[in-house]
Amino acid sequence: MRDVEFKARVLDAPVEVEGALEMLRELIEPEARHSSAALAALRGCRDLDSVVENFSDELGIESGVSGIGRPGANTVSDLIGAGFLKSGVELVGVAVLGEVVALLLPDGGLELGARSYATPTSAALAATGSADVDGWDFWHVAVASGPISLSQIRREFNRDVG
Repeated sequence: MRDVEFKARVLDAPVEVEGALEMLRELIEPEARHSSAALAALRGCRDLDSVVENFSDELGIESGVSGIGRPGANTVSDLIGAGFLKSGVELVGVAVLGEVVALLLPDGGLELGARSYATPTSAALAATGSADVDGWDFWHVAVASGPISLSQIRREFNRDVG
């Protein structure tokens, strides 16, 4: 992830470094090893104009505007980057057979058993076996006042920055 951030900053440098853009594209290709971590790291560099300009489709942001200027969180990684969630926290979901626990990964993915999932919904699908589950509503974080869903956390964050 540090390598991606470094390459993104090099890409934004006033001096052009040959191959920097191609190296970043290779790191985030879906077939690349650790591509979700690389994409999460690149998402953290949305304040760089060159990242917004060259990776707007991959990051789901409008080109021509600063990624930081577009408030709101669309992914778990956005919430981690903003400090609303911390990697390593346990997420709990309730399935037919009882509670299911997943670990929040630094890239915004979820570790469920021996497998990692890129999104809350893909992890919830694996936990429940149901294609009709929204992972943002399924997964909860335990807080002093009681469990709070990822969707509630995202709504609160987007309300605060909006």
